[in-house]
Amino acid sequence: MVQNIEVLNLNFSSDHRPVRATLTLLDAKKNRSGFKNTQNATLKSEDELARYKECISAHLPDLLDSQGNISVQTHYDKIISAIKESLQSARTSNKNTRHKILSDRTLALLKRRQLLQKTTNKTRSMKNELSALYKLVGKRIKSDYTNYRSKILEKNLAQSGSSKKAYNELRTNKTWIDGLEIKGKTLNNRNDIIAIATDFYKKLYNVQGHENIDDSINFQSDELPISCMPFSETEVIQAINRLKANKSPGSDNITNESIKSAHLLLTLPLTQLFNRILENANTPT
Repeated sequence: MVQNIEVLNLNFSSDHRPVRATLTLLDAKKNRSGFKNTQNATLKSEDELARYKECISAHLPDLLDSQGNISVQTHYDKIISAIKESLQSARTSNKNTRHKILSDRTLALLKRRQLLQKTTNKTRSMKNELSALYKLVGKRIKSDYTNYRSKILEKNLAQSGSSKKAYNELRTNKTWIDGLEIKGKTLNNRNDIIAIATDFYKKLYNVQGHENIDDSINFQSDELPISCMPFSETEVIQAINRLKANKSPGSDNITNESIKSAHLLLTLPLTQLFNRILENANTPT
């Protein structure tokens, strides 16, 4: 593929005009680090949390009204839609977010240093100021990174008591597998490691184990179904409280924190949904 075609101007008079272009022989490999989930599924402030609860409260009459006249799937979709709309309404779109590590004072000093660097014909006072800024900015950046590291460690230790999560959050790079041993031989080439991993998962998900299934077995029974006790709101609250924090959301992009923060409002709709699933033996998708 030929790209970036341009005509070059020579510094001397000539009847010729050289043409420069970029020739791509192979397709560029897509970097997986560039594929990022842009949807933010967390509530970052108390104001957002309060607005989220208000929106859930506004949806409650619709979630609790005429539940016997709709299907289980429709009931489930209405709950999911209410949570998503509430999360979307609660979030504040602030594009001018501050740097997560450097303080405003440090950023101002960096901007001032950059301005002095671009200034021509500096005075003696400007040179002295620039010299002092080189030392001061370095110290402040180091101090900001130290404070940021301490806050991340304190946050994870207070939430989960795990230092491993803190170090994973502070890590700025992901290490590749250095080597993989196969049949007594250690391989360090990336292509060989990918081939071994691909072959492993092909064998793991092979469907050969389903060949000996006896289809003649009748799983239907004439016995009366066993009656189950309906779910109570207490059971649902206990199940919600057992949800773990800092877990990746599913395809609906609803985190455990979103459910736990509004569990008092969502308990009744969820209890009704679970009991309807139990009665109809129909699971929503």
